[in-house]
Amino acid sequence: MINNDYYELDVNVKKNRIYWKVKGFWPSADVVPNMGTDWQSCLEKVKKGFTIIADLREMKPPPEAVKKLHEDAQKSIIDTGVSKVATVMESTVTKWSVESITNKSGMNVLLQNFNNVLDAENWLDE
Repeated sequence: MINNDYYELDVNVKKNRIYWKVKGFWPSADVVPNMGTDWQSCLEKVKKGFTIIADLREMKPPPEAVKKLHEDAQKSIIDTGVSKVATVMESTVTKWSVESITNKSGMNVLLQNFNNVLDAENWLDE
């Protein structure tokens, strides 16, 4: 598991699933210099058709440079072969931010939003 002040990343190889948790406000891309390599290490552990649970309940709407970082990561995730992404969000403002990112990356067509992690897990397990 990768765990720092800004995010957590974990892989369940048996479920072919990545768990992504965003924490708080990221003032710039500089605060997460290892995000790309951290994601790459997780993507190397899953097979095409993998799923993701993105726990965004603690996420604060990011500035444009951070949105671009998320968008680029999502494009890489799509290219690697993600099949479904379940997001867990509570804030409407965060939802708007995430929608603008996923619409640009193309991830919006693979995504479903949930109010809790259990419902997200159940949807991905279908």
